[in-house]
Amino acid sequence: MKDIGKTDLIKDHTVDIYDSSPAIAEAARNLEPRSVTLFTRAAENARLSEDVTVRKHMAASAAALTAADVCMLDGDALKVLAVRYPSDAHYVLARLALRRGWFLGFPGLLRRLILGRVKLGGIVRLCDADRRNSYWLVIHRTKKTTKQERLLLPKSIGIAAFLTWLRSERIQYVVPRFYEQLPELHRDGGDLDLLVADSDVEKVETYLRSHAEQCVGTNADSVPIGMHSVSLSVGVPYYPPPLARQMLERAVDGPAGSRVPEPTDALNALIYHALYHGKGYATNIPSTQDGKPENPPENDYGAVIKRKADELGIEVGETMEDLDEYMDTVGWRPKRDTLAKIAEKNAWVRDRFFSDTCHGGTGLTVFMLKERALERGLKEEIVEHLRAGGLTIVRASVLTDEQKRRAADDVRGGNWAGPEGSAEGLLPAAIVIAVDPECANLPPAYAGEYERVWSKRRKQRLRDLFDSAGEASLVHAADNTAEAWEYIETCFPDEIDTIKGEIEREAHVPLLVRIRRFVSPTYIAHTIKFTTRDFAARRL
Repeated sequence: MKDIGKTDLIKDHTVDIYDSSPAIAEAARNLEPRSVTLFTRAAENARLSEDVTVRKHMAASAAALTAADVCMLDGDALKVLAVRYPSDAHYVLARLALRRGWFLGFPGLLRRLILGRVKLGGIVRLCDADRRNSYWLVIHRTKKTTKQERLLLPKSIGIAAFLTWLRSERIQYVVPRFYEQLPELHRDGGDLDLLVADSDVEKVETYLRSHAEQCVGTNADSVPIGMHSVSLSVGVPYYPPPLARQMLERAVDGPAGSRVPEPTDALNALIYHALYHGKGYATNIPSTQDGKPENPPENDYGAVIKRKADELGIEVGETMEDLDEYMDTVGWRPKRDTLAKIAEKNAWVRDRFFSDTCHGGTGLTVFMLKERALERGLKEEIVEHLRAGGLTIVRASVLTDEQKRRAADDVRGGNWAGPEGSAEGLLPAAIVIAVDPECANLPPAYAGEYERVWSKRRKQRLRDLFDSAGEASLVHAADNTAEAWEYIETCFPDEIDTIKGEIEREAHVPLLVRIRRFVSPTYIAHTIKFTTRDFAARRL
């Protein structure tokens, strides 16, 4: 065991400490870090000493949002190891002491170790001014985010020069929000977000990575660049692609030679960020839901939104729910499959759209076959495989050009790019609507998640049979009944009633089949897994 002062964990690094004591913060300060911030629920923002800042936080999961080099977890903050993880920290130090946070944190840490996502770096000792020792477990990710993977702008270059380069290279981009003070950032510790046209993403990445060697030392030496493409994102696109393209096409000149959204797009983009990106309750905008913010708001989102709306003479309401209704009326609310992905990290979206369990699942599922599947003549073979696997096929149709366009924009959040970043041959070209008897007429509490389990199984079997190694999959599938309906409404907006009747006739499952299903190991394991996961998430 080493004294922490004899390691390189603290010296010259930024340190965030959660749910610990001022004595621990002062002991860390004595080891010559670049900065120390103590997060506690008991105090308001203040200065503990010249080099130690105290900030208030409101939930254990706030630790997952740290941008410091080192994140120290104590008390209730240890719970964050259960569901989320401080992904930007180079090291996480978890205090080895009797803390109730370990009851949730330890199983989560054990799971991450078994899956190989983190590894242990030993135990270090920290001695405070009263010569009291505390002991900390060193944890670091096996595949942690690195400076090469993150896009960083060296402060030695600066934002002004970067904006000049973007203009000189005719990069099609916008700074979507908080651009008023450029070339200065809107707040200390903030980042510079960019929405960039797909065709220019590689050029901007190459420029930033060509200067990566200047990003030495700690996270504080660089400005994080949050660069988002229109449709080449891994996972959920930053904005729905049609809206992102609209913002780029209508962009106007902004401060310091930047490009920014025109006023209405700027309002809607800010509301989208406040509601649907990772902020959730942390915006501190009033909500009719019962959720609690993880952190005090980084920005006064409500006031900025109100000011922009008043300047445009637009009524957007006062609550998060009002804003969401406004976004729906102007076509900016994400589709349900996108919301489902967002809900994994956004408690407000989860509460707003996925806490209502008053309806069960009908077992409805939809498979979207991509262009390459049709080019290779696999449509009928895929349909027959699904039928042989027990699904009742309701429809199997090649999409018209208009249906294909709508599906490409709305399904999967508009993201159809493969591993190489290209969507060539991967756009939706055919749709298969089916009823899965394993999921029909499920009880409400577990319908959506249980349907997700079977959807993944069915999809994986198709991929094992029909996909080629190293290529993007030829098939996409809805996760559950709610998403399947959204896909159907996208492709067949004028045939909803007809299709609904066809599906209802196929959704009946005999009582004995239901009983067999509910006592099956798959269903029991599913119930235990998701009940435990949801409990842990809500306890955070």
